[in-house]
Amino acid sequence: MELIADLTLVLAAALVGGFVAHRVGQPLIVGYIVVGVIVGPFTGGLTVRHVEGIEQLAELGVALLLFSLGSRSRSASSHPFAPWRSREGRCRSS
Repeated sequence: MELIADLTLVLAAALVGGFVAHRVGQPLIVGYIVVGVIVGPFTGGLTVRHVEGIEQLAELGVALLLFSLGSRSRSASSHPFAPWRSREGRCRSS
């Protein structure tokens, strides 16, 4: 039950932080980072109590964020076989 309360606090704070960052003209990630520092366990005020569970969810969130960034960048140079590919898209033999 404590984890659900902490998760609700983090999500509500992230929503507010994202809204404020958008209104100021900053990327949403800036609002999320600032809120993470404010709500984190090492600052005063409203903080999370179930740190281990939040850390595991944060690691999952970072993995999903990196996956989404990787899936958005689809250039030819980022392909793992880019040096061996020909113009037709087939692999060349060395």
